Amino acid sequence: MVRKLLSLLTTLTLAVLGLSQVSPAQAWPDSTLVATPLTSSDWRSEIGPIGKSLNSNMVYAYAATEPGATYVRAYTLSPDGTLTQPVDIARSTGEGVNYQLTPSKNTWVDSSGTFHLLYTKYDPTQTIRTSTLNYVSSKDGIVWSAPITIATKTFQFGDPCTAGQDGCGIGQISLSHTSNDQLALIFSSLNSDGTKQVFFTTKLPGKNWLSPQALDSSTLAPYQLDLVYAGKGFVASWINNTGSSFRLMSAFSTGTSFKTWTAPQERATTSAIVHLDLLQVGTNKYGLVYSTPSGLAHQQNVYMQTFDSKSMRFGAAQLIVSLSGTDDLSYIFPTEFVAGQSAIAFTTWAPSTEGEARYILFRNGVGIPQYVNQELLSIDSLTQFTQGASMDKSGHLSIVWLAQDSNANTADLYLSQIFRGNRSDVVLSNTASEYLV
Repeated sequence: MVRKLLSLLTTLTLAVLGLSQVSPAQAWPDSTLVATPLTSSDWRSEIGPIGKSLNSNMVYAYAATEPGATYVRAYTLSPDGTLTQPVDIARSTGEGVNYQLTPSKNTWVDSSGTFHLLYTKYDPTQTIRTSTLNYVSSKDGIVWSAPITIATKTFQFGDPCTAGQDGCGIGQISLSHTSNDQLALIFSSLNSDGTKQVFFTTKLPGKNWLSPQALDSSTLAPYQLDLVYAGKGFVASWINNTGSSFRLMSAFSTGTSFKTWTAPQERATTSAIVHLDLLQVGTNKYGLVYSTPSGLAHQQNVYMQTFDSKSMRFGAAQLIVSLSGTDDLSYIFPTEFVAGQSAIAFTTWAPSTEGEARYILFRNGVGIPQYVNQELLSIDSLTQFTQGASMDKSGHLSIVWLAQDSNANTADLYLSQIFRGNRSDVVLSNTASEYLV
């Protein structure tokens, strides 16, 4: 797929938008747009934005492998379109060494402009193999601190963890933060003895990371982890795979330390599940959004269970939408809660239909399902891929998506902006040969 296109010579498309400087109630993009191609020679498979530095440079990071080396890298992009050469955050030439980074879940910029980044390193070069969770920081996205190891898991060939399909060591990570810049994270681990755990740790500004503590221990593999700060404490969610069913799990804390966490609770059990996200959906309200098969052919139901940070309770599951002609949801992009609203953009799939770009807009704890561009869905040969989503301070929802026409052999990258029932669509690019960020 275009978003995961790997090439030696990478072309980026930079879009600069002009927003009208009026009150939020009237604010609307003025359609001023400049798209500039930028080139950078490097091997990369997927790039993610971290945020802006104090001098307004955008900082991006990614993990990649090229012949003879594997690494985590970052680069910056200035407002005038100057692209810096990528710098190594971590690098190894060891055979089989692998780095993992998910920028949307593992990075953040705090109120002082400091960039925080987490990545995992798998090292099989010794008899005792290691899997480590590492933390780095930067003020400008170019000079990064030496890595601090938060957790280490060791194992060797023949240990119980090597018998299954899941990889030994540290798996997925989800990073969150409080309003006073306290960092917190959860991560999954498959230990050498075959046990599977979800861990929590936290870091106060200027302090060290605390020793990780287990929130959950079981024989079930946890994945699709999410962590969100909910005013008083944190809320975490993940999925446990039993082999025959999937269990959506949650836990929450009444404070910001490990001792305040509750025991995990099962929120849903089903034959298949897609965890869209755990995000703020209203004042004091945090939605656990997920989809399950409806029981009818090619139909998925999207539900939300809402956590109230005042009562510290989850509500019952509420149906947001039934998606006909859908077997799966992917390309999922949640936004921050800004100007009283948030959103999740995603793509629906089924064997009989092409991909469709959709989104759910959340206001006052209620989810409103919408198409990104329903008019283009009338073209049978057109496939839509969501590529990214964000919410600005005035409440404009921006969704970047790809329209690929198999008959016309075209691929157009769109920016759709939605605000109070209005929508504008701008074509950013019309070639599939570019790597689109």
